[in-house]
Amino acid sequence: MSREGRVWRDALTIAGVLLLFAGFALTPFRPSKFGDRNFHVEARERLCDPWGGLFRGVWALQGAGTHILLHRPLSLRGSRLSGGAYWRAAVVWSALCVCLAMVLLRRTGEELGGTRAGWVTLVLALAPPFVVYYSFGILSEPPAFVGAVLAGYGWARWLRRGERPYLTGSWWIAWAGVAILLLCRPNALFLLAAAALCALALLRSAAPARRRAAVFILTGLAVPLAASLASILLVRVLGGGWQERNLARRDAGPVAVSG
Repeated sequence: MSREGRVWRDALTIAGVLLLFAGFALTPFRPSKFGDRNFHVEARERLCDPWGGLFRGVWALQGAGTHILLHRPLSLRGSRLSGGAYWRAAVVWSALCVCLAMVLLRRTGEELGGTRAGWVTLVLALAPPFVVYYSFGILSEPPAFVGAVLAGYGWARWLRRGERPYLTGSWWIAWAGVAILLLCRPNALFLLAAAALCALALLRSAAPARRRAAVFILTGLAVPLAASLASILLVRVLGGGWQERNLARRDAGPVAVSG
């Protein structure tokens, strides 16, 4: 596959995703602007008081990956954004993340089955455009989707390139994706248990390729586990209790939300 052809396919992918965003923007079929409002209020608290809020335990770990991927870049716009401006900035950032994810998703299909498989993968992902729909609310689903796509792309890339089974570029992409998914959606933790069981089954095989896959999984599990443990420990350090709701803690009073 030529580099020029891949660039054109990437451009067409991005154009298709942006058309879907434009279509949803012109219709009333969207989630609430601020979703369940938790991520919006918590991110505004961080923007208004980035250091004091941290030491008072204001920073929410209610899916820390959502704040890192979706909201922290909004600090570049300052802390005096109105609710509407904040929502528009969040949607634009979500659209950029979804475009990147869809490019990587199509490339995942290409790594496994060629150009046609890449397009089929993309169409199947966008046929029910849930990730575009949820991007219009400040929710954890879009960044979690980005993490899941990174995990799949890293795995497919590793299989295609025949790299060693640990500490390679593909290995880091895959397991960083799993860590992002877990930080955005902590209820995905059961996937790690399933992956460990699959790895143990692969270890029993006499085929070298399957044993290498087992090493890939068993060595990589430490990355998302370490990220999850760090988020739990941070809650404890900040004075929070056990996971009341998705590793969340808020001590500060309500922040005014306009728009």
